[in-house]
Amino acid sequence: VMTDYGTRPLSAVLREVDEYYRWYHIDGIFLDEMSNYPTTVVGSNGLTVARYYRQIYDRVKHKSGRGHYLVGNPGAPAATSWQLTKPVADNVVVFEDTASIYLHRTPPDWVLHRPSSEISALIKRTSGSQRHRVCALSRARNAGYVDVTNDGPPNSWDTLPPYWSQVAPHCT
Repeated sequence: VMTDYGTRPLSAVLREVDEYYRWYHIDGIFLDEMSNYPTTVVGSNGLTVARYYRQIYDRVKHKSGRGHYLVGNPGAPAATSWQLTKPVADNVVVFEDTASIYLHRTPPDWVLHRPSSEISALIKRTSGSQRHRVCALSRARNAGYVDVTNDGPPNSWDTLPPYWSQVAPHCT
């Protein structure tokens, strides 16, 4: 569910969350374009980003008879773990870019002090020769969930990489 960094109307986001639960047998929601700035005011009603996302989190958590897991994807690592400590997400994507960038970027310090089950990385354009190094680095960087693909724009997630059977169900 796209949130446009907290600027998409909350009613539209909540409606889409409800629709996904109605249409599919799902165990959680992936919030895309999540804001990294909890005190920013969004909308005309004075709602802060933290309160905006808390309402979405509460909606997901109160879905009866279903999973209650929420992943937040800001697209860039936050300077703090606010999404996990408020909480407004169960898991936060701290990296979403190419393998060549991942191999040279260091995550924020807070990432190493959270349970790995709360940390994800989405690594695009990973060649077969980079796969082992990227996977080892993801473990060292505390990412409990990792998606590694050789694909790139316009849709990095529309195909499985040729090495998928060697990677799934976990990065090795």
